[in-house]
Amino acid sequence: MPCRPEDAPRQNHKANTDALRRMWSEGANKVLEATGDEGRAVRSPNGVVARNGKNSLAERFSGLIWPR
Repeated sequence: MPCRPEDAPRQNHKANTDALRRMWSEGANKVLEATGDEGRAVRSPNGVVARNGKNSLAERFSGLIWPR
């Protein structure tokens, strides 16, 4: 069964924008088409979303800034 962008938040909490949801569903559908394995298709695009989900500098460097 093809993955839809609406399915992304249930599978990956970082898919919180429309662009990331579309990215997740496109990746999942490509893996599903190539392998036929739905479990792998759901897991595979999670890394792509995690790498591309860091939208702002504050999110990228939040762990590096120490509170005073």
